[in-house]
Amino acid sequence: MNPPVPQRQTAVWWRSPSLGCLLLFVVAAYFCRATVLPVFGEETRRGLVAREMLESNDWIVPRVQGTPQLSRPPMQNWLIASASRLTGSVDVWAIRLPSLWMTLATAVLIFAYVWHRADEATAVLSAFSYLTMHEVLEYGRLGETEAVFTGFVAGSLLIWHLGMTAGWNPWVVWIVSYLLVAGGMLTKGMQAPLYFFGAVGISLLLERRLRDLLKLAHLAGLAAFVICVGAWQLAFISRLGAREGWLIHWLNISYRFTDRTNHSFVEHFLTFPLEVVGVMLPGSLLLIPALSPNVRRRLTMHQSTIRYLLISIGWAFVFVWIPPGSRARYFMPLMPLCAVLLGLVGSVWLSQPWRNWSPTARRRLVLGCGIAFAAVHAGPVLSFQSRLCDDIAGQVARLKAELPADAELISLAPLHHGFLYYYGEPIAHYPLPMHAGELPNAHRYFAIHTHDAEPPALPFAWEEIAVVSCDRYRRERPQVQIHIGERIREPMDMVGANVKR
Repeated sequence: MNPPVPQRQTAVWWRSPSLGCLLLFVVAAYFCRATVLPVFGEETRRGLVAREMLESNDWIVPRVQGTPQLSRPPMQNWLIASASRLTGSVDVWAIRLPSLWMTLATAVLIFAYVWHRADEATAVLSAFSYLTMHEVLEYGRLGETEAVFTGFVAGSLLIWHLGMTAGWNPWVVWIVSYLLVAGGMLTKGMQAPLYFFGAVGISLLLERRLRDLLKLAHLAGLAAFVICVGAWQLAFISRLGAREGWLIHWLNISYRFTDRTNHSFVEHFLTFPLEVVGVMLPGSLLLIPALSPNVRRRLTMHQSTIRYLLISIGWAFVFVWIPPGSRARYFMPLMPLCAVLLGLVGSVWLSQPWRNWSPTARRRLVLGCGIAFAAVHAGPVLSFQSRLCDDIAGQVARLKAELPADAELISLAPLHHGFLYYYGEPIAHYPLPMHAGELPNAHRYFAIHTHDAEPPALPFAWEEIAVVSCDRYRRERPQVQIHIGERIREPMDMVGANVKR
């Protein structure tokens, strides 16, 4: 017996009450608890770059203490700076609003995509599978690049496939998809076009439609991508050069290959797939029903959708899996596509005749489970994490109260972005001096950044005023520390001495 064909939706998806429940869920689970954790980790770097962009009016080169940062292209910094226009400053809301809005947009996109490819109950299950994944609950509300990058990458892949299969205007489909690819590349680098070109190219090849790549609609989309990325890239290269223009896309990726031992490759090869399944819990539990021959047989009604999703996921997964330094969160851009697959499997499993569950009952079950799981994470889990966080803001506030009101702090070599963000005032940096005369006498107070080490020997006598820990979480022995000192006038035999209070 052939499996039933899914019924075409006759209502408009954005008028569905289920979508309203989805929006309320995101507001409650993500927006309402967005400020429980302090700004920490790489968030302070993103916010600091955005702040310096606003102060210098240089929107081309990401900088910290005036030094170019080659870790990421500037899209997220632009979004944070734009959000600060609403919040009044580069505060916790400005830093996290881009991620929050992109998480919401990604969930809505999943809902709309599945609505058109299956039915409403499956759309609800897919969207909630994504929103309740551990990794999404962790990074969907933080000012890291993951949520923003995920929105651009998943958006390009899902909108292209939905538009092409639903008969939309191909000019609109290609241009919108490529604009999203450009947004992804300007957020995190070359993975966005790599994932898109591979998934689309393989799909068209299997469907014997490679000629579509020669049509004017595709060329117009490609031109939109080149113009958007090229406009910034050329301006960046004109400032810093071609080498830096390459490094800003490649430098962070190259760190994933720093450990090249055979042991690291084998260990990563064996454990990484399990790590990915783990960070997608509890949604990844829906993989279990896929082991049933009956479920797999009924899934053939979604054969074309599943084939495209597997191509997209499999192609991208190879590039995340190979580098031994990859982390499970690097797979997050493909999690919306995994959520669609999980939703299809779960919906088929829940709708088997012997269960006799109506679509309404399935939607209520999904809503109830999603609310319960998210409530645990957004409640006690976040509260517990907040108690573990290092209080950088409090340490910096105590330091500023101890320093004279007119004190001008400088840094010997660049400082950690967490300290700079919370200090909130420009701090000029100088190279670590080899001789006392290399620093102007007017600079009395200074700071040094150390990582799991004591301050280096300095060619002048000084007194330590404070030590600020900039670790993400509190440790018995802090690793990232900022030592603040005051130069003192002592006899020549005291040069280089460190007098601790």
